[in-house]
Amino acid sequence: MLDIIRQPTTTPKKAGTLIGWNSRRGFGFLAVDGSNSGDLFVHVSAFESVGLQPHIGHRFAFDAIPDRNGRPQAVNLQAE
Repeated sequence: MLDIIRQPTTTPKKAGTLIGWNSRRGFGFLAVDGSNSGDLFVHVSAFESVGLQPHIGHRFAFDAIPDRNGRPQAVNLQAE
């Protein structure tokens, strides 16, 4: 039997602005450029993994993937 190797689909990075941050709880929200679907959750680990600091008003490029509950979240952040 042949094993099928599935390659992850790649989509272009999204861009947005950090509009809220709760440093005590370690999460915030990004306003996604050109999106009417609401704000996108971002966890402190997305910043720490790439050595960035969250600052309201800063712009980031990122990937949006589902969290363990199926809700979208921002990962793979890059400062713009």
